[in-house]
Amino acid sequence: RSDLCHGVLRGHVLHPFSQLFVLLGIMKDSEQPTIPDDDPNVDGGYAWLILVTSFFTIVLISSIFYYFGVFVPVYVDEFGASQASVAWVGSIGVCFLAFIGIWAGTLADYFGNQRLIFFGGMFLAFGLFFASLAQDLWVLYLTQGLMVGIGGCLGYTSAVGVVSQW
Repeated sequence: RSDLCHGVLRGHVLHPFSQLFVLLGIMKDSEQPTIPDDDPNVDGGYAWLILVTSFFTIVLISSIFYYFGVFVPVYVDEFGASQASVAWVGSIGVCFLAFIGIWAGTLADYFGNQRLIFFGGMFLAFGLFFASLAQDLWVLYLTQGLMVGIGGCLGYTSAVGVVSQW
């Protein structure tokens, strides 16, 4: 059985920012997570459920960004904009997908992966919904670029990180 369980090394916090949170007063030292050695959920059926749902979360989020090129001709015709200006929508999304990841791991440690995947899914859903209502290209920059990028990052980072905890 592995010593790595639920994001902590038995008795030790893995994420270096947890100690910073304690120093800044955001988190108490007693709030740092520890897992008992006799946890029955490790390598059980629930762990396989986590693996499968994480796989589909990663595939869904990745497909949103990888298939953006399909929408470029539609957006060019719809908004009468150049391909370069439409390409910024996907570039903003991918930029936020990567850039917010710097803090997403810390947020996952503090709030939990389940909450981050939920809020990431909400950002994705609302971003794509409002993008479908866009009348101007700048609205796509905010919705499909910014909102979908942040939501994708929160969901993707948590889906990747949660697998190692089970």
